[in-house]
Amino acid sequence: MARRLKHARVQFAVIGAPDPESLDSVTAAELERWRKEGIVQFWGARTDMADIFRRAALCVLPTYYREGVPKVLIEASASGVPCITTDTAGCRDIVVHDETGLLVPPRDVDALTGAVTALMCDPDRRQAMGERACERFHSGFTLDHVVDATFETYDALLRVVAGKT
Repeated sequence: MARRLKHARVQFAVIGAPDPESLDSVTAAELERWRKEGIVQFWGARTDMADIFRRAALCVLPTYYREGVPKVLIEASASGVPCITTDTAGCRDIVVHDETGLLVPPRDVDALTGAVTALMCDPDRRQAMGERACERFHSGFTLDHVVDATFETYDALLRVVAGKT
């Protein structure tokens, strides 16, 4: 996708480190090749995600395997950054299609490219989605919400185990 948009006024930064133990992970050599081609910047593992999101127009997570609820989507939403991700469990729990971002089918490079292009060409839509993403975060995904929901789940399980349901 980044290669297809190389000549557009879009910059892509890959944040995080490759996972050498995962067969699905992009390799360090592949990232270096992309960097040399000028299609992505590779920033590696970072601890300053709030600063990164302040500078970002979009968060794009084209995952295609189950990973629960991706923290990066929650962080982007909290920062008011709209997300483009795949229509998979976990991702669609955070991103509401065409409201807080866009969902695309997994492994569909055309749909992903189209989604990035659509939002990069429409700053008003992007801003509105970012605002709604931040509102959604504050209404259900803050740390307090997550902790409360976790304890409610544990309590329910304990009641089942104790036979009190």
